[in-house]
Amino acid sequence: LPSQMNVGQIFEGSLGLAGDLLKKHYRIAPFDERYEQEASRKLVFSELYEASKQTKNLWVFEPKYPGKSKIFDGRTGDPFEQLVLIGKSYILKLIHQVDEKIHRRST
Repeated sequence: LPSQMNVGQIFEGSLGLAGDLLKKHYRIAPFDERYEQEASRKLVFSELYEASKQTKNLWVFEPKYPGKSKIFDGRTGDPFEQLVLIGKSYILKLIHQVDEKIHRRST
């Protein structure tokens, strides 16, 4: 996942990973925290836990560091010092905004 992410993007990546493993799709309302405190975090952690149980992949939900995993350098084979967030994000391209930017840049 790219750097400089906000909390919502981190939750989206983690929930995307859980959804991919569970073959589920999620539709989350904006500002869902108004319904319950920490609603997003609870949903993401519970889905990661469920994905870990169903797939028998314990790396999916490490209780101390949910959503993070140890990964290894492909060249040296050494593990990285810090655990890394692994996720699946969805990127939406807004065609009308892209066309407008291209038009403005050409003038």
